[in-house]
Amino acid sequence: MTTTLEVVVEASATEAASLAWTGERVLFSRPSDNELWQFDPKSGTVSLFRRFTGGVTGVTADSSGRVYGCQTLSRRIVTYENDGSTSVLATHLDGRLHNFPRYATVDRGGRVWFADPRLGLRPPGPVVFPALERSSVLRLVRGDDGAWTLTRMTFDTHQPTVVAVANDDSALYVVDDGADGRQELRAYPIVQGVLDAASVLATFDRVDDRAPVTGMAVGPRGQVLVAGRGGVFAVNGDGHLELLAELREGATDVAFGEPGNAAFYVTSGDGALLRGEAAV
Repeated sequence: MTTTLEVVVEASATEAASLAWTGERVLFSRPSDNELWQFDPKSGTVSLFRRFTGGVTGVTADSSGRVYGCQTLSRRIVTYENDGSTSVLATHLDGRLHNFPRYATVDRGGRVWFADPRLGLRPPGPVVFPALERSSVLRLVRGDDGAWTLTRMTFDTHQPTVVAVANDDSALYVVDDGADGRQELRAYPIVQGVLDAASVLATFDRVDDRAPVTGMAVGPRGQVLVAGRGGVFAVNGDGHLELLAELREGATDVAFGEPGNAAFYVTSGDGALLRGEAAV
């Protein structure tokens, strides 16, 4: 079953990389422009949310509307304050700077989970802090004193790039780029705050060295959507993919939004923002 998508923000010369629903608006990033943009479904207007973002790729928001961004090249997770300032969350794991956060998600308790692959990137300036030998999913937890602590959560991933938490916090979904070039979509049960052994829900093959999946969202009924080469797909229980929306230029991310999660939004490879009805 395919869904017709409505273009709500026209295509752009720069790619839109990530999506988040804040409870009132849809945010999407344009890393090469160092900007975050916002779309208001009520008024149908689009406006600039933040500029000089440090090339934020992944963007996410918690249940209160607090926004977090992955500054991949700067190797840090930031949050945007109401006064327009930006705060940096914890960046060191066992005394060492973590890798290149690319994609993040927030659970109901306000804990920030993010994919921390090596990526082979070179940050600007001298390489004073070399990348970690491992790529994993990390979690940030805010204490009662307001300080954030960082913990490694996966020990079996090769190159995690996309993460999403189930709406009831029962599972963490991870897209992991394997050493063989394939991607795996894994589901890790969350048991007392710790990840249990993962099951593989689906596998994806690379074509022309492009990652098949670059974004993911979990719906109100637990349905998992993935965005990437070809468009947006629903992952069925048997691991098969059902095409929801075909995009010739591909999709970069997908997110549910609006009251009752009535819609899902998609960023496309040509920089557009699109909307579909969430009857999936």
